[in-house]
Amino acid sequence: MQRTPWYLLLAATLLCGVQACKKSERQRHELAISIGHTAGAAPLALGTSLTTPAGDPLTINVFRYYLSNFSVLYRNGGEQALSETYFLIDQAQPGSQRFSLFIPSGEVAELRFWVGVDSTRNVSGVQTGALDPANGMFWTWNSGYIFAKLEGRSAVSPAPLGAVTYHIGGFRTGQNALRQVRLALPAALLVDGTQTHELVLAADVMKWFRGATDLRIASDTYTMEPGPLALRVADNYARMFELKEVR
Repeated sequence: MQRTPWYLLLAATLLCGVQACKKSERQRHELAISIGHTAGAAPLALGTSLTTPAGDPLTINVFRYYLSNFSVLYRNGGEQALSETYFLIDQAQPGSQRFSLFIPSGEVAELRFWVGVDSTRNVSGVQTGALDPANGMFWTWNSGYIFAKLEGRSAVSPAPLGAVTYHIGGFRTGQNALRQVRLALPAALLVDGTQTHELVLAADVMKWFRGATDLRIASDTYTMEPGPLALRVADNYARMFELKEVR
């Protein structure tokens, strides 16, 4: 029996590998995510007068945060982590509030993501895109990224000009403000490539001020470094997301 030359076997193996990769790529399907910001029951509008759950007056001028390291949990119990998923969400940039994930087909039962930036990226030097320090969400190479930022004014703030400033971050032991959010779908969503599905989320900025420990602007006026107040705020805002609709 004549044996197939080794170079033909190698070529066939490589071809199968390429085809397998292409097939794997074709099996990844679009799942759109859109986020609407609210202040309680009303849509959030920068520069408008609000009242916190504790009754403090507040005007928010800056509201932005990182979402990262998304994963989806399938109905069969399998979880698919989505690498290189970093998004900077900014109330002043409506386009940032809608983005897409590309996931393998299956029945999705839960969406998971982190608010903030993981420790590896915090110490990886100068980066680009959403993680570019030019976006104004970075302290120093020692302190790392600002995970979430809220700035505004309040008549009860003792700071100059009534400033209210929450820059939340910290990735080291004892200062880790990274928080995971898990949103269960009301029914498993079949993602199979026949259409683009969308998950509509709401993020309530008032949740920054209410949680395990409520914030009072007169005493909890600002934080611009990792520490106890940053951890309290992170514990609160981890609860601000809600799944409103599946399309």
